[in-house]
Amino acid sequence: MGEIRARRADAADVRTLRRFRCDQGGWFARDVQRLVRGKVASAVDSIDPVHVVLFERGREVVAVAAFEIREADPVICDLHVVAIANEHQGSRVNTPTGRHPLVRVVLDTALDLARELGATRAEAIVARSNARSVRMLLREGFVRVRSFDRDYDEYIARLA
Repeated sequence: MGEIRARRADAADVRTLRRFRCDQGGWFARDVQRLVRGKVASAVDSIDPVHVVLFERGREVVAVAAFEIREADPVICDLHVVAIANEHQGSRVNTPTGRHPLVRVVLDTALDLARELGATRAEAIVARSNARSVRMLLREGFVRVRSFDRDYDEYIARLA
């Protein structure tokens, strides 16, 4: 896979986000795809405080991350979504520190941006049955803190 470039989404990206495909892997993947195509796409072209980052290889969007810094508690980053396009799930990319999974690069980039905005803690809600995402969060230092509802758990991480 060629070099990946991250950039903040803008109004011209709404159409691309509404067509983004990341629905392989179970019901939770379809939930993520609906979120990207709906609320995330809508947030790009509004005053919504959600930060949307696109990850591109050439002109192709290979991943999307969305997060927001809480207004009431600006040290907390709510990580809304890390979504990898279907054809790029499981792929690895070259970085200055070696070859890493694309999903790790996307998560690390989103959390780095959150740190730059003053966040010292990240929170995420992940489907309990989404084993790959749960493993990724645990590897990245997130800890499960509670059940969010019958399908999802809440995780937190300190941002060093």
